[in-house]
Amino acid sequence: MGKEETFLEIQPGKDDFFRLLADQFLTPMSGKQRMEKLKEVFLVAAKNYNDEAAKELLIKIEKAHRKLKLEREGDPGKFIDYLMEVYWQLPGMEVRADTVPSTCRYPIMLRTKFRILGEIASGWCPDWTTREITETSIKAFRFLIAVFNPVSRKNWPRQRPGESEFELKARDRIVSQEEREEIIVLIRRQDVRFNPDELEFWMAQPYLPYEFERILAMARVRKGGHDLWRKDIRNAQLLKSLCPDERTEAAIDLHQSYCQIIADLDRKVQKLLGQMKSDGYLGNEEIGSSEYVLGQEEIIYNNPFDIIIKIELKPEHPEALVCDNFGRAKRHIKSWLQNNPSDKVRLSMKGGKTSINLTEDFLGERHHLTKER
Repeated sequence: MGKEETFLEIQPGKDDFFRLLADQFLTPMSGKQRMEKLKEVFLVAAKNYNDEAAKELLIKIEKAHRKLKLEREGDPGKFIDYLMEVYWQLPGMEVRADTVPSTCRYPIMLRTKFRILGEIASGWCPDWTTREITETSIKAFRFLIAVFNPVSRKNWPRQRPGESEFELKARDRIVSQEEREEIIVLIRRQDVRFNPDELEFWMAQPYLPYEFERILAMARVRKGGHDLWRKDIRNAQLLKSLCPDERTEAAIDLHQSYCQIIADLDRKVQKLLGQMKSDGYLGNEEIGSSEYVLGQEEIIYNNPFDIIIKIELKPEHPEALVCDNFGRAKRHIKSWLQNNPSDKVRLSMKGGKTSINLTEDFLGERHHLTKER
């Protein structure tokens, strides 16, 4: 058999008897049979504390998983899901027989555990193309939380609010210091994949250990830099008058709903202003030949349904151009009001050689509906 034809890619002139024999059994099997057999042998190695063999078998299981997907013999599921399931079947801490007292415990199967933790930590990342946070990435992160910080079944006999399935599986598990240290290393290694906004999502996860929180907070500051702390200060100033620590949940919900209304309104008004400045309008300083609105705009919101748009033109513009420009803005506003509910839009324009001032109010459909009530 050629090297490419065998599952273990053996070298008949160099490999030992056991590797040659294993390859003879594994290669003729179907993809599904091969993967199931490897999983079975992995559990035998794990239950007998054969750490090196178990770690190598995990590598072969991953290879069999990839081949099964390529051969399309059936849906093998996600390899990371298998790892998150099999981890709980590994022995935790064991009592060393020759120690005094006999309750002294020591970690076992660390190579295998580190291999699994590394694979799962690599699954904790957003989609590279869409930057979307996937279900797999959330499961991976919650798994790491559960392994790092298991709780007592005595103290928490039932599932806590917001707890994942992994926290339940981790109940009463004795986690070694070595495992905790490895997880911290993996969290630090993976945090570079996220931008500051994504890190905020992970920092809000339930039951986040302090050690995770500190790493993610430092990564957020490091990646956000100058722009981030300026944004944080501005956000704090915006919330200062609300005093969120003193407000009820109902008041905070109301505040958020109003903020959403204001944000939606501002996006729509910004779109209106963008249409006024469209590059598609030619001859923008020629009277009657363009829909381009000249001048510097200023927006004032008396409330979400009462908008003032102020436009100021340069002093060198003639009066006729100011009047023409006023007509252009009026047409844009009237068209905008047909699709955007508002009580009133006031257009105020000044400028030109004679410092002309023009003002007009436009009543929207919402204004008429309000009056009818």
